Amino acid sequence: RRRHEIEGDRSSLAHVAETEARIALAGGRLDDALRLAQEAEALARASGNERALGQALMTTARTLEVLGRPEDAVAAYERAIELDPTLVGAHYGVAFLLLKRGDAGLAADHLRAFLARPPKGPDADRWIKHAEAALEDAERYVQARIGRNHPAETTGCWIAAAFEHDSARPVDGYAVPQMH
Repeated sequence: RRRHEIEGDRSSLAHVAETEARIALAGGRLDDALRLAQEAEALARASGNERALGQALMTTARTLEVLGRPEDAVAAYERAIELDPTLVGAHYGVAFLLLKRGDAGLAADHLRAFLARPPKGPDADRWIKHAEAALEDAERYVQARIGRNHPAETTGCWIAAAFEHDSARPVDGYAVPQMH
């Protein structure tokens, strides 16, 4: 019984630390926000509350993003999604980081996951419209073109190709002859 009380208390403390981290983030106290979010992660992990851990990871990711550490933020968002794929905020956050990184295909998957379970609330319409516009752009980006005179075609398939040609070798000391 006592162990259950302690675990429940850790879960409550995780929620408090995560809330304080969001407040610190909003106030621009980034070092405090990161410390509190990581504290919330540890408490949630110790309590076994995966939902609270996912929320703490999302706050950690957002803080890392603001601190200019996008790859660490992507990793934190992905860990949150692994714990709870229904965390639409994590899908939203990681999608835009992936777009900045140039990974439109994976970003589109996360935008679709976000739009499949759109949030509710006062700012939800703004987020939904932003995600819809970004998804449209991402899908347009990954569409395959078949010749110059044909419209884009969505195939749902990915292709990888290697280009090799004799002109890719240096000629007369000029490293890129095909660029003339």
